[in-house]
Formats: sequence, structure tokens, C-alpha cells
Amino acid sequence: MNKPDSTVTRQIAQAATTFEQHRTGHTPESVTAVLGEDRGESKRRQTVTTINEIWSAYDEEKGSWTGCGWPARFGSLGLELNGFSPDQALKVSAHWEEVARGGPTSEDTTITEEAALVGAAQHSGLTASAVYPGSSRDPSLRVCGRSARRFCARALATEWRYGAEWLQQVEADAAWAEEEAGQAVAAVERGDWSHALGLASRASSIASQYAGHHPWRHLERLIGEAVA
Repeated sequence: MNKPDSTVTRQIAQAATTFEQHRTGHTPESVTAVLGEDRGESKRRQTVTTINEIWSAYDEEKGSWTGCGWPARFGSLGLELNGFSPDQALKVSAHWEEVARGGPTSEDTTITEEAALVGAAQHSGLTASAVYPGSSRDPSLRVCGRSARRFCARALATEWRYGAEWLQQVEADAAWAEEEAGQAVAAVERGDWSHALGLASRASSIASQYAGHHPWRHLERLIGEAVA
């Protein structure tokens, strides 16, 4: 083996070692790099560089998408779900259920909660229920009347429950996309580039259905360029 081939072999072995560390969490005791005689040195160097870039792209995106981390107005009431987990959304839903059962009164709710009640009232056509309070010191709109408040709270509880279900789907899709991306990198390691591109494209497609986040697009592009 000549010197250039030896250098490329060491590069491939080092790259394979790095990948195994990422994939298994352990450093392999040994790796074997075999160079085909029908490939030129420049092509082998390019392949090593491409694989390293693909691993770097995967590492950069891994764990970056786990849920809704972008502005997301949800449902007929336009709930802002950015940063909420499904459990947090369910807790908000439970709070509004308590209000609907006759829990906190107008004096017990926060300014933000009262604004949510007003929004639900206005959306439901209960504009006569959203009126200025009698005090001139606080001109904020409030929902007046026990039945109206319970109706609006029940609507909010339902909407937040639906929001929690949507957030669960977002988390499931994020996990699915990351699994597809991981399999794409594994296919690259095996040299199955066409299959790797299909997996990376699927991961990117899963993410692209959400307007606020687009991971795995760079990974798909790198593998696509290598296949072309």
C-alpha cells in the first residue's frame, strides 16, 4: 500500500471510530478499513469528507426538536402552545375545568386568565357578557355572570385538552423523524446511499409539516449531493 492510500485508510478508520462512539457510546477496540482498488485517491478523500459532514449534521440536529418550540396558534381560540408540553397543556385544561365547575371567581383569576375568558366569550358570540367593570380604575374587559364564565371556561378546557393531544403528536413526530435520520446515517455507514437518502428525506418531510421547525433538511441535502 502506498503512502497516500495509508493516509486515507487512517482517515476512514478514524471516521469509523468516531461514528461508533456516537452510535454506541463506546470506543471500539479496533476497526478495519478496506479501500477498493477501482477508486481514485481523490474520490476516497471526498467520500471520507462527506461522511464526516453527514455525521456532523446528524449530531447538530439530534435532540434539537423534541416538541413545539415555535409560535403556534392552535384551535378556534388561537391558543399559544409555544414551549408547552402535553402535560403542561393538560394542567391548564384541568384549571379551566375547575373554573367551569364554579371554582375561582373574577377576583381569583389573573389578568391573563381573564383575557382568555374574554377571548372565548367574544369568539362564542357572547359579546354582551364581556363588559367593562364598574370601576373606572380598571377599564379591562371582564366576563360577567356565573353561567357565562362557566361556559367560556369549559370552552377553554376543551381547547387546551385538544392542544395537549396535538402536542403529543408533535413529540411523537419529532421522535419518529430523529429515528429515521439515525437510520439514514447507519445506511450511509453501510454504503447504502440510496436507502439513506430515502430515510433522510422521510425525516425531513416529517418535520416540514410543521411551519416553525425544519430539522434534517441539511442532512437530506448532504446525502442527496453524495448520491447525485
